[in-house]
Amino acid sequence: MEAVAAAVAALAPGARRVGIEHVGLEPGDFEKLKRAVPQSVELLDASMLTRLIRMVKTDDEIERSARAAEITELGLNALTNVAAPGVSVRELADVFRSVIGPNKADLEHVAVGPRGLGIATPGPHVLRSDDVMMLDVGCLYRGCISDTGVTMALSPPGPQVEEEY
Repeated sequence: MEAVAAAVAALAPGARRVGIEHVGLEPGDFEKLKRAVPQSVELLDASMLTRLIRMVKTDDEIERSARAAEITELGLNALTNVAAPGVSVRELADVFRSVIGPNKADLEHVAVGPRGLGIATPGPHVLRSDDVMMLDVGCLYRGCISDTGVTMALSPPGPQVEEEY
């Protein structure tokens, strides 16, 4: 927070009111920041304003977002191609990583939900033939995050499963 306060002083010398995005701040960070800036500076919550500004994208941001989505889809396709009984959730995540990495993207998340379980941290859980699951994956590419998901059945779903999904 001291570094943010120094940036405020350097970028807006003499400012009386400064908007700060609260999204991503840890508990207590805003209070630390208030103590680090001069008392003459009023800190305001600019989270909504920042969100609205981010809605407008440059051509470069649109291209990077599109590429992030393409990479995520490549990884998801590879993951679904290997999803089978006996494969662990960790192995699925490794397949996703192996596709997005060479495409200069970083793992943002792999979440798998077999039998209603929510597994956000890939672990040793092994898929079963009767699994119907949510697959949710995302990558970070040049500052843009892509997030996509599907529902997948490892065997033909029965009428009850079809009705539920």
